[in-house]
Amino acid sequence: MTFLFSVISIGVLATLTMTAFSYGISYFTRNNLKEPQLLNLFIENIPAQPMKMGKEHVVGWVIHVLIGIFLVVIFNVCKHLF
Repeated sequence: MTFLFSVISIGVLATLTMTAFSYGISYFTRNNLKEPQLLNLFIENIPAQPMKMGKEHVVGWVIHVLIGIFLVVIFNVCKHLF
């Protein structure tokens, strides 16, 4: 249980930290480097996707955080294998 909690908490915190950095860079460069918004735009442009989403839809955040948690799991598996 503690392993699961640590993987989820580290994944969420690391993802949010990197996302805050991206939002800061986006603010100063005036480019859209906000990963959740880019994910929403990507999903919206999938031809088979019937629903129109805006840039601020929650789906982008959920996918973004799940990818971060997945990367922490992969890192821990690699750390124990090698």
